[in-house]
Amino acid sequence: MAQEATQAPLEGLHTQNVSERTLASRMIRSLRERPARGIGLVILGLIILAVVFAPLITPQGPDETSLEYRLRPPFWIDGSISP
Repeated sequence: MAQEATQAPLEGLHTQNVSERTLASRMIRSLRERPARGIGLVILGLIILAVVFAPLITPQGPDETSLEYRLRPPFWIDGSISP
């Protein structure tokens, strides 16, 4: 009877199996097995950073145009005026 009383509270406890892996370790293992996934994550991260910092990167807004400079050649061609 005493043994049953000591075992009953332990039945509800969940013990983690050593073979179970955490999410982070599974992700690292997946990236080691397939490096293309890591390259894709890096590219995706760069795109997200460009979207977030776009207002700081661009010199002007998307609706701002200059009709004066519209038909001029690019600035790297001789004879053109740099903006």
